[in-house]
Amino acid sequence: MRNTADILVLKKLWIIFFRIKKESKTPMNIIRISVGKCMIILEIIIDVYSEMMKKSPDSYLWINTNLSTLKIIRKHQKDLQKVISSKNVGILGCFKRTTKEDFSIITGAEEKYSLEQFEIAKLLIELGADFFAYVPAYVYEEGLAEEKLEGFLLELQKVNKNLFLRLEMLKIEDFTATKINFELAQKERRAIPNTSQEIVFDLWYNKLLPKFYSKSVLKKFCCEVEL
Repeated sequence: MRNTADILVLKKLWIIFFRIKKESKTPMNIIRISVGKCMIILEIIIDVYSEMMKKSPDSYLWINTNLSTLKIIRKHQKDLQKVISSKNVGILGCFKRTTKEDFSIITGAEEKYSLEQFEIAKLLIELGADFFAYVPAYVYEEGLAEEKLEGFLLELQKVNKNLFLRLEMLKIEDFTATKINFELAQKERRAIPNTSQEIVFDLWYNKLLPKFYSKSVLKKFCCEVEL
């Protein structure tokens, strides 16, 4: 049930959306709900989708998530399914690791929550989501990159045999937030990724993908791969 404040916020959002859409020189039909834990309040997603279908049914709802809200998704999965199984809705999940140990280093969270990410991805796919994913090109412990990446691939295949083909490696650029995080990690004597991102990219796209999939499959766009 929406309260008055929620209704006012939604109205303001739609006013802004239509104003920007009207002023844009290029077609603009994508509404993106971002921030890592945006799925912690599923009512927002459900309400935005409902309003979108009333006011702009030709738009596409793009949801970003850090895959960290398993209990909430399970509790509200019936209502959520009505939204995420729709053709004009997509979900992008971020896996924070190649191994559960690296996940704990990157996030500071317990290793068990790394496994929960796979449970959430599997549940979202089972609920009919058009699901995509990415993983930062961070690998700790130099010399173990290939072993860790292949292990990650095999874990993804347990969730869905084609999920790996809907996942992209994300290069982390050298910008202020990254530098601050690395400086803090060094002060706290935590590990920092010491494997070159170029090496990780090369292993991922030029060695592991061709090892597990044919050239014809690898030529497809992510959205052409069926889950």
